[in-house]
Amino acid sequence: MLLNVAICDDNKEMQEKLKAFLLEYQFEKDIDFNITCFDDGVSLLASPNIQGFELVLLDVELPGINGLDTAKKLKQQYDKHVNIIFISSYPQYMQDSFLVHPFYYMCKPIAYEDFCRILDSLLDEITDTSNMVTLIKTDLSEALIHVSDILFIEISYGKRNELIFHTLKEIIVTSGILTDWIKKLEPYGFWQCFRSILVNIRHIHQVNNNKITLNNGTSLPLSRKYASAIYARLLNNVTELKIN
Repeated sequence: MLLNVAICDDNKEMQEKLKAFLLEYQFEKDIDFNITCFDDGVSLLASPNIQGFELVLLDVELPGINGLDTAKKLKQQYDKHVNIIFISSYPQYMQDSFLVHPFYYMCKPIAYEDFCRILDSLLDEITDTSNMVTLIKTDLSEALIHVSDILFIEISYGKRNELIFHTLKEIIVTSGILTDWIKKLEPYGFWQCFRSILVNIRHIHQVNNNKITLNNGTSLPLSRKYASAIYARLLNNVTELKIN
């Protein structure tokens, strides 16, 4: 498993310490970290890879925009699912941090044993199949994708054993069989709308005759064979939302 990690701290020594912790942890576990360091929140938010981080280790006291506001912008504007662990010398900010729903709030100084315990817990949650699926990419690396971020999956034209995953962030091409993913994702609101397409019901904006329009404007064909099931599931989904 590969995780992209951002360390955002204006203290270079703390950056190096956290990086050393991550490198030691990855040697002990079956995981690889791709680590990027930032000195402040502005540079983190300006990163071209801002939507690609699964974990952000974030200091609270930062020059310019503080860590709490950085986390708020990160979740609201770029990635609501990103896991944030605050690293701070100021326990009084802990309660305020709850507003951005961090995974954890660690107070300095940080012991490696405590750091490992938090990472163990985080990885358990990340790999929970109710929240994530794992895709084997064509370059043999792994990409962790939130089920809720998948818009639809389609079979590559002319390639029965190749699938294209269309997500909120990116398009991923991987080997696989659509029927396998139909069985795996049906409990999470995915239904076939065409013989070669599996769509996430929660991203459907409108259904008209033989066409489905997603929230992002993408149009998908709707086969008569699957239309009644799609309409029934959409109606059931609306009922569930009203009850909840």
